[in-house]
Amino acid sequence: MTEPDGSLPGVSYEVTIDPSDLTQDAFWELHGSKFDPAVFPRQSFDAVWQFAEENSADFERHNFDHAKETLWAVMELADYCEENGEEVDRVALVLAALTHDNGLGEDFKALGFDTEEEYAAALCDKVARSLDPKLPETTIAVAKQAVLDTAIDAEPAAIESKIMVNGDLQNVGEDYETCFLPVTKQLWEEYKQRYDKPGGTPNDILFIQASIAVLRTYIAKDLSLGPFDRRGWHTQARQNIERLDREFQIALSLARRSPADIGTAAVKAVIDHLPLTGEHQDNSD
Repeated sequence: MTEPDGSLPGVSYEVTIDPSDLTQDAFWELHGSKFDPAVFPRQSFDAVWQFAEENSADFERHNFDHAKETLWAVMELADYCEENGEEVDRVALVLAALTHDNGLGEDFKALGFDTEEEYAAALCDKVARSLDPKLPETTIAVAKQAVLDTAIDAEPAAIESKIMVNGDLQNVGEDYETCFLPVTKQLWEEYKQRYDKPGGTPNDILFIQASIAVLRTYIAKDLSLGPFDRRGWHTQARQNIERLDREFQIALSLARRSPADIGTAAVKAVIDHLPLTGEHQDNSD
């Protein structure tokens, strides 16, 4: 059973290190003994790591640090499942976590794919089949499905897919001020980075509205890891999303008093967690 605060027995669900500090050696020292060396030796892990790093985007949020953060999270959730009698394919989780955003930002349609997730799954398949010794077909299939199941319209069924989606969204169910908002800020910066085209202006109001809608869609899915899963993550995630919506609406109403760019002022007030008062807004840039 979990503790009353939702923490996991024997493992820490929250990332305890900066993902940029996670190295291949550090990961393998902690988790390497959990892999069958006849199936997934250290050289195979290194090959997947290198491939994923080379094919990662360099956006504000979606980059190799996020891949490492997701890898850290899914391994801890794998520990949690196994401690409760649920077997998982750890090799598939490594493949999926490190490659799930590979190719992001490329013209996937020109490459013959319908979605970003399909392209990432193809890259996952590519690196998986390049490894020696060869991986079981079942592991490759599970890894690819876990990548595909990160799509907003997917309904993850396999335990590995549910672990993957939980790990990918881990910040959504963590502390609002120290984790949820900083990642929202990263996504805002990425939004501007990716969509601020010549002659166009990103719509910050639509960014928040779309973010809330997307997160609500993900959280509405069945992401439970099993009957044993009593984490407080889902409850915290819902509270965070509703709090973001509530505070943004307040910030919007206050921002209408003076700033020329209402959306930007409101987003900045919420993300920077500034006091939502008329006095503060009247003095903002």
